[in-house]
Amino acid sequence: MAWSQDSAREATTKMCWMEAHKEYPKDSGNDVNNTALARDAYDHYAACMVDHGLQP
Repeated sequence: MAWSQDSAREATTKMCWMEAHKEYPKDSGNDVNNTALARDAYDHYAACMVDHGLQP
């Protein structure tokens, strides 16, 4: 049972990061903007994980 939970968590983590990076590109060409993009992408990822009942 633990394996399937870990597998589901890993799949959800990948899905949430892919979704976040579609919404927030990794590189804006500007360090200040990259920091904001990374923060926004993480917030998007964390919200996605919580929506799926998991802790980020």
